[in-house]
Amino acid sequence: MRYKSLTPQISIRFKFVLVVFLTSCIMIAMNAVLFYNINKSVKKVDEVYQSNVRLNMFETALNNVQTVLLEYLETKSSESIDYYYRNVQKVERYLRDPQWYSADSDSIMFEKDISNLTRHYINLTAQAVQSKRGRNIEKYRKQYDQAKQELHHINTFIYTLNTERFQANSNSYNSLIRMLHYLEVVCMITLVCVTIADLLLIYLLTKRITTPLIQLAATANEIGHENLEVPILPVKSMDEVGVVTNAFNQMTKRLRQYIKQMKEAAEKESEHKQKELLMKNHLKDVQLKYLQAQINPHFLFNTLNAGVQLSMMEDAEQTGTFLEHMADFFRYNLKTINTDTTIEEEVKQINHYLYILNVRFSGDIHYESEIDETYLSFRVPSMILQPIIENAVNHGIRNMEGNGKIVLRIYRQEMFVCISVKDNGCGMQQEQIKRVLCMEEPLKESSDSNGIGMNNVLKRLQIYYQNQNMVEIKSDGHNMGTEILLSLPIVQ
Repeated sequence: MRYKSLTPQISIRFKFVLVVFLTSCIMIAMNAVLFYNINKSVKKVDEVYQSNVRLNMFETALNNVQTVLLEYLETKSSESIDYYYRNVQKVERYLRDPQWYSADSDSIMFEKDISNLTRHYINLTAQAVQSKRGRNIEKYRKQYDQAKQELHHINTFIYTLNTERFQANSNSYNSLIRMLHYLEVVCMITLVCVTIADLLLIYLLTKRITTPLIQLAATANEIGHENLEVPILPVKSMDEVGVVTNAFNQMTKRLRQYIKQMKEAAEKESEHKQKELLMKNHLKDVQLKYLQAQINPHFLFNTLNAGVQLSMMEDAEQTGTFLEHMADFFRYNLKTINTDTTIEEEVKQINHYLYILNVRFSGDIHYESEIDETYLSFRVPSMILQPIIENAVNHGIRNMEGNGKIVLRIYRQEMFVCISVKDNGCGMQQEQIKRVLCMEEPLKESSDSNGIGMNNVLKRLQIYYQNQNMVEIKSDGHNMGTEILLSLPIVQ
């Protein structure tokens, strides 16, 4: 029995390359994770460091404003006022920079305080400049002192914030060191695991390659010692070893077949086979003719009696119609007793039969048909539908209360012509259905039956089509009716 692998057409070379590639990918992935975490930590430390640099540059710009302001108040030169405005703009750019504000909740309060104090300080310096221009000496000196005092507060806040950020930087550095140690351990563990997995994969791969070779060598040795009853080797993959194993299996099978054919040729002669086949054909014909020749004379006599009674009770025209149906019925039986026929002829026979029964039983049997006319010319063994209808009448609806009903359907389903005979009678139990299909319990025939029962139909269908499973009986239980379904193959 051939075993289909998940990688049925991968060569041995590619399998080894695949193992190396997978282990390399795992190592690259682990290194990528390591470098990502290191870069992430370094970036975080760098961000804190840049925040310290920005604070220092901001502090320098503020001190420059104070220095240039003092120079302007003392000299009132245009160059000093120009430097003043440049440094003020630089301070304002720092305040508008989004990187000025951090996401740390502890630092954000200091940043807001510094921002508010700086704006207040800029306003004081601007007022001092205006007072200088207005030559109000007392006022600009007072405003300069206030600005100097405000700058001292700002520098204090900047120093405090710088200290906190430096502490955060130190903590981040310590975290980075711990993470590096952790990643070092993880990498070592991963390296060991990957190495073990690599060795395991190589072991499994080499075992997968060498095991079939060992089995192949042992089997070839058995055949070399003229032992052909060796098992077929399983083909687990279609690599080079699998191709060789498959070719060896084919060679073994052909060798067995060749030896078997030689033995059969020596044991059997062609003339004997022809005679045996001819005898089987004659036996089949005898069985068909024997089964088709079972006609119960009680049915003929009872039917003729019904015709006589009808001629006495009714007009001669109705009696003639009745006798005409009866004559056609028996004429069909005699004409087709040794031949097959068509579905159309079988349906006509059913119509004759049901007409005769409705005359006898006062029209209590209701009959409906739904027939695909495409298959009316389909050839079948003769006398297969009338016994089924008769069985539905005698065992299904004859003794039921109310009117009995029989429905005939002929249709195609896949590669079969389906013939369904369904009644609304007393139904059948599942055990009884099983025994009838196995021909263990034939249905009891009534005294006016034509003698061709369900067993007869089943046997003739099996002989005609050389098939055991063409008849299905369906019933939901007592008083739920019965359906007999014939599935006749279209291609014989």
